Amino acid sequence: MSAARPRSARPFYSFEHPATEGPGNTLGERDFGVQVCYTQVVALLRRILYLGALAWLVVGVVLAVYPVILQRLLGQPGYTEHAWVRLFGIQAVGLALLMVLVGHRAEELWWWSWAFVLITGAVALLFTLNAAFGLPDGAGSALWWALAIGAWALGGSLLVGLSSAARRGPPDERPGPRP
Repeated sequence: MSAARPRSARPFYSFEHPATEGPGNTLGERDFGVQVCYTQVVALLRRILYLGALAWLVVGVVLAVYPVILQRLLGQPGYTEHAWVRLFGIQAVGLALLMVLVGHRAEELWWWSWAFVLITGAVALLFTLNAAFGLPDGAGSALWWALAIGAWALGGSLLVGLSSAARRGPPDERPGPRP
Protein backbone atom coordinates (compact mmCIF):
# COMPACT_ATOMS: atom_id res chain seq x y z
CA MET A 1 0.00 0.00 0.00
CA SER A 2 1.51 3.34 -1.00
CA ALA A 3 1.09 6.40 1.14
CA ALA A 4 -0.49 9.37 -0.61
CA ARG A 5 1.36 12.65 -0.54
CA PRO A 6 -0.23 15.43 1.48
CA ARG A 7 -2.33 17.80 -0.62
CA SER A 8 0.04 20.72 -0.01
CA ALA A 9 2.99 18.78 -1.47
CA ARG A 10 1.16 18.02 -4.70
CA PRO A 11 1.90 20.54 -7.50
CA PHE A 12 -1.07 22.01 -9.35
CA TYR A 13 -0.08 20.53 -12.68
CA SER A 14 0.18 17.00 -11.28
CA PHE A 15 -2.05 14.38 -12.85
CA GLU A 16 -2.76 13.00 -9.38
CA HIS A 17 -6.04 14.46 -8.31
CA PRO A 18 -7.25 13.73 -4.75
CA ALA A 19 -10.50 12.21 -6.04
CA THR A 20 -8.61 9.76 -8.27
CA GLU A 21 -6.48 8.28 -5.48
CA GLY A 22 -7.26 5.47 -3.12
CA PRO A 23 -9.88 2.74 -2.96
CA GLY A 24 -13.45 3.36 -3.93
CA ASN A 25 -12.62 5.84 -6.65
CA THR A 26 -15.72 6.57 -8.71
CA LEU A 27 -14.68 9.77 -10.48
CA GLY A 28 -11.45 8.72 -12.23
CA GLU A 29 -11.37 9.78 -15.86
CA ARG A 30 -13.85 12.60 -15.40
CA ASP A 31 -11.53 14.40 -12.96
CA PHE A 32 -8.58 13.92 -15.28
CA GLY A 33 -10.67 15.63 -17.98
CA VAL A 34 -11.37 18.51 -15.58
CA GLN A 35 -7.62 18.85 -14.95
CA VAL A 36 -6.83 18.95 -18.67
CA CYS A 37 -9.69 21.36 -19.41
CA TYR A 38 -8.60 23.77 -16.67
CA THR A 39 -5.00 23.56 -17.88
CA GLN A 40 -6.15 24.52 -21.39
CA VAL A 41 -8.15 27.47 -20.02
CA VAL A 42 -5.15 28.71 -18.06
CA ALA A 43 -2.95 28.27 -21.13
CA LEU A 44 -5.39 30.47 -23.10
CA LEU A 45 -5.33 33.11 -20.36
CA ARG A 46 -1.53 32.94 -20.30
CA ARG A 47 -1.35 33.53 -24.06
CA ILE A 48 -3.72 36.49 -23.79
CA LEU A 49 -1.62 37.96 -20.97
CA TYR A 50 1.56 37.57 -23.03
CA LEU A 51 -0.10 39.15 -26.06
CA GLY A 52 -1.30 42.07 -23.93
CA ALA A 53 2.17 42.41 -22.44
CA LEU A 54 3.69 42.58 -25.91
CA ALA A 55 1.21 45.28 -26.96
CA TRP A 56 1.85 47.38 -23.81
CA LEU A 57 5.62 46.89 -24.17
CA VAL A 58 5.65 48.12 -27.77
CA VAL A 59 3.43 51.11 -26.96
CA GLY A 60 5.46 51.93 -23.86
CA VAL A 61 8.86 51.78 -25.53
CA VAL A 62 7.69 53.85 -28.50
CA LEU A 63 6.15 56.52 -26.26
CA ALA A 64 9.12 56.63 -23.88
CA VAL A 65 11.69 56.91 -26.65
CA TYR A 66 9.77 58.83 -29.29
CA PRO A 67 6.90 60.81 -27.69
CA VAL A 68 6.47 63.04 -30.76
CA ILE A 69 4.74 60.11 -32.46
CA LEU A 70 1.47 61.28 -30.90
CA GLN A 71 1.72 64.51 -32.86
CA ARG A 72 2.82 62.89 -36.10
CA LEU A 73 0.69 59.74 -36.34
CA LEU A 74 -2.36 60.63 -34.30
CA GLY A 75 -2.69 64.26 -35.31
CA GLN A 76 -2.49 65.66 -31.81
CA PRO A 77 -1.84 69.37 -31.34
CA GLY A 78 1.79 70.38 -30.86
CA TYR A 79 3.15 70.70 -27.35
CA THR A 80 6.61 71.14 -25.94
CA GLU A 81 6.39 69.15 -22.70
CA HIS A 82 6.90 65.44 -23.42
CA ALA A 83 7.54 64.27 -19.86
CA TRP A 84 3.95 63.08 -19.34
CA VAL A 85 3.98 61.03 -22.51
CA ARG A 86 7.32 59.51 -21.55
CA LEU A 87 5.97 58.78 -18.07
CA PHE A 88 3.00 56.94 -19.59
CA GLY A 89 5.43 54.97 -21.77
CA ILE A 90 7.51 53.93 -18.78
CA GLN A 91 4.40 52.90 -16.86
CA ALA A 92 3.20 50.88 -19.86
CA VAL A 93 6.50 48.97 -19.86
CA GLY A 94 6.04 48.28 -16.13
CA LEU A 95 2.50 47.06 -16.76
CA ALA A 96 3.82 44.73 -19.47
CA LEU A 97 6.34 43.27 -17.04
CA LEU A 98 3.60 42.65 -14.48
CA MET A 99 1.46 40.93 -17.11
CA VAL A 100 4.35 38.59 -17.89
CA LEU A 101 4.86 37.85 -14.18
CA VAL A 102 1.17 37.01 -13.73
CA GLY A 103 1.25 34.95 -16.93
CA HIS A 104 4.13 32.86 -15.61
CA ARG A 105 2.09 31.96 -12.50
CA ALA A 106 -1.36 31.99 -14.11
CA GLU A 107 -2.44 28.74 -12.44
CA GLU A 108 -2.22 30.39 -9.03
CA LEU A 109 -2.66 34.09 -9.84
CA TRP A 110 -5.26 34.07 -12.63
CA TRP A 111 -7.55 36.35 -10.63
CA TRP A 112 -4.86 39.09 -10.62
CA SER A 113 -5.74 39.59 -14.27
CA TRP A 114 -8.80 41.59 -13.19
CA ALA A 115 -6.44 44.53 -12.71
CA PHE A 116 -5.40 44.26 -16.35
CA VAL A 117 -9.04 44.09 -17.47
CA LEU A 118 -9.75 47.28 -15.53
CA ILE A 119 -6.75 49.13 -16.97
CA THR A 120 -7.34 47.94 -20.54
CA GLY A 121 -11.06 48.75 -20.33
CA ALA A 122 -10.35 52.27 -19.05
CA VAL A 123 -7.81 52.85 -21.82
CA ALA A 124 -10.26 51.51 -24.42
CA LEU A 125 -12.97 53.82 -23.11
CA LEU A 126 -10.56 56.76 -23.22
CA PHE A 127 -9.55 55.97 -26.81
CA THR A 128 -13.20 55.61 -27.85
CA LEU A 129 -14.32 58.85 -26.21
CA ASN A 130 -11.34 60.72 -27.64
CA ALA A 131 -12.01 59.40 -31.16
CA ALA A 132 -15.71 60.26 -30.90
CA PHE A 133 -15.66 63.60 -29.10
CA GLY A 134 -12.16 64.82 -28.23
CA LEU A 135 -10.34 65.41 -31.49
CA PRO A 136 -9.60 68.92 -32.70
CA ASP A 137 -11.12 70.08 -35.99
CA GLY A 138 -9.40 68.54 -38.98
CA ALA A 139 -7.59 65.83 -37.00
CA GLY A 140 -7.78 62.30 -38.32
CA SER A 141 -9.64 59.81 -36.19
CA ALA A 142 -8.83 56.53 -37.99
CA LEU A 143 -5.84 55.63 -35.81
CA TRP A 144 -7.71 56.54 -32.63
CA TRP A 145 -10.54 54.22 -33.66
CA ALA A 146 -8.00 51.48 -34.47
CA LEU A 147 -6.44 51.91 -31.02
CA ALA A 148 -9.88 51.80 -29.42
CA ILE A 149 -10.83 48.61 -31.26
CA GLY A 150 -7.51 46.99 -30.34
CA ALA A 151 -7.89 47.93 -26.67
CA TRP A 152 -11.49 46.67 -26.57
CA ALA A 153 -10.39 43.41 -28.21
CA LEU A 154 -7.59 42.92 -25.69
CA GLY A 155 -9.86 43.74 -22.75
CA GLY A 156 -12.56 41.45 -24.08
CA SER A 157 -10.16 38.57 -24.60
CA LEU A 158 -8.82 39.02 -21.07
CA LEU A 159 -12.39 38.96 -19.81
CA VAL A 160 -13.15 35.76 -21.72
CA GLY A 161 -10.02 34.08 -20.36
CA LEU A 162 -10.80 35.20 -16.83
CA SER A 163 -14.42 34.12 -16.93
CA SER A 164 -13.40 30.70 -18.23
CA ALA A 165 -10.77 30.33 -15.52
CA ALA A 166 -13.17 31.49 -12.82
CA ARG A 167 -15.99 29.25 -14.02
CA ARG A 168 -13.86 26.13 -14.20
CA GLY A 169 -11.53 26.81 -11.25
CA PRO A 170 -8.64 24.56 -10.28
CA PRO A 171 -9.73 20.93 -9.84
CA ASP A 172 -8.58 20.96 -6.20
CA GLU A 173 -11.03 23.79 -5.50
CA ARG A 174 -14.03 22.37 -7.35
CA PRO A 175 -16.97 21.25 -5.25
CA GLY A 176 -17.56 17.55 -5.02
CA PRO A 177 -16.72 14.43 -3.06
CA ARG A 178 -13.25 14.01 -1.66
CA PRO A 179 -11.91 10.78 -0.16
